[in-house]
Amino acid sequence: MDTPKVQLNKEAQRLNQIKETTDDHKFQRLLELLSLESELRLLEKKVDLYFTISNETIRLVPYDQSVVFTCQQAHPSKKSNKNPIYSFSAVTVSSLSTIDKESPFIIWLHTVIYHVAKHYSLTELLEINPGMLSDDLRSEWCHWCPGHVLWCPLLDKEKRLLGGVWLIRRALWEQNDKVILTRLMEAYAYTWQVLSPKHSFQQQIKRIVAGRKKWIALALLMISIIPVRLSVLASAQVVARQPILVTAPLEGVIKEIMVQPNQNVAKGDLLFTLDDTVIRNQHSLALKAYDVARANYMRASQQAFADVRSKAELAVLKATLAEKKAEADYQQALMERIRIVAQHSGVVVFSDPNEWIGKPVVVGEKIMTIADIHDTWLDIWLPVDDAVNLESGAPLRLFLNVDPLNSIPAKLEQTSYEAELSPKDILAYRLKASFQSDEQLPRLGLKGVAKIYAEYVPLVYYIFRRPLSEARRWFGL
Repeated sequence: MDTPKVQLNKEAQRLNQIKETTDDHKFQRLLELLSLESELRLLEKKVDLYFTISNETIRLVPYDQSVVFTCQQAHPSKKSNKNPIYSFSAVTVSSLSTIDKESPFIIWLHTVIYHVAKHYSLTELLEINPGMLSDDLRSEWCHWCPGHVLWCPLLDKEKRLLGGVWLIRRALWEQNDKVILTRLMEAYAYTWQVLSPKHSFQQQIKRIVAGRKKWIALALLMISIIPVRLSVLASAQVVARQPILVTAPLEGVIKEIMVQPNQNVAKGDLLFTLDDTVIRNQHSLALKAYDVARANYMRASQQAFADVRSKAELAVLKATLAEKKAEADYQQALMERIRIVAQHSGVVVFSDPNEWIGKPVVVGEKIMTIADIHDTWLDIWLPVDDAVNLESGAPLRLFLNVDPLNSIPAKLEQTSYEAELSPKDILAYRLKASFQSDEQLPRLGLKGVAKIYAEYVPLVYYIFRRPLSEARRWFGL
């Protein structure tokens, strides 16, 4: 199957064969018009179109010289009754491969076109004569244009001026020539638009905005004062409202941890044990010392009946016995405290057990916490740069990392008045928020992002709040 280009070539050859076999002048001109239109569809570059317009139009309408102009239109004010302002540029001249835009003829021609465009409409066929020009331009007319001039516009679908053709010939322009040129200019203009690059997005925006700047500015002003609720984002984590700390009751080394992280425990369950080597030895020594003190006291008590000296030592030995008994009781109490049990039911929260086994701890050092899974709230860290005026009771929504498409409603309860370093080493305010519903509470320890809502502000403030804050910081305002 032939390509479109091959089909067009065959069509042009067929039209040429028909022209050679007929003697009717009008019919030949019609065939020439169809042939030229077929050739236009084969063009691939705009430069080729310029050359065709300036050099091939003579096949239908005779002329002495032609100049092709491109045109760009500036958008006039709606209140102005003047003709639109155009910017013209000559691109080709018939019988020339290139043109010198600084030549006297081209400069004079540009001046004439601008002058005519100010006083006449260039969107339709126009015969230009010296009477339409100023005295300065009219004096050079005979030198540059020895004949009759016809302006042929090239219009797009919206009747906007794309360019034009300046035709010069010594004979008068007849009506049938104008009819053929009108038809031919439509074909040229269509090909012109096909070969023109598509408007970019920015150019389309400019075309839409042009002439509507006041209305767009008014619409933007109205939109900018629409009240919207100010909101900020902050990292959040589900934590226990009243966690029970489990600390080391005495100084020692952790021997064994009996539970796993996030394990449910009941009251009295064994959590972990401390190494009892030192305490057991000290307890044994204390018991031996207590036995020795008791034996000395019993011996002195028996000798006190006959020996006055033993009776005098009896009080000292009794005090020594009481001291050793207290030491033994103390060591016994320490032995009982090396086994740490849960004081309340809940979930055990701590890090990896292997990190604690064999680790020395001091009295009061936090080992783990026991949390009630039915009594949780949100721990939120709001960076100082994002801080806004937040009041107790402000609504917020939690978006968990494990379920970012759904949100959980909550209510702000506490806000800190002084910023502190967050776990991410960021200066932030610490906030607390409670969930509005007790049904299907998120699991303890889950993290996410909290969207906190503040008061209503204009949309323009909502958009430019952070940029203005950064600008004030940089410029010291």
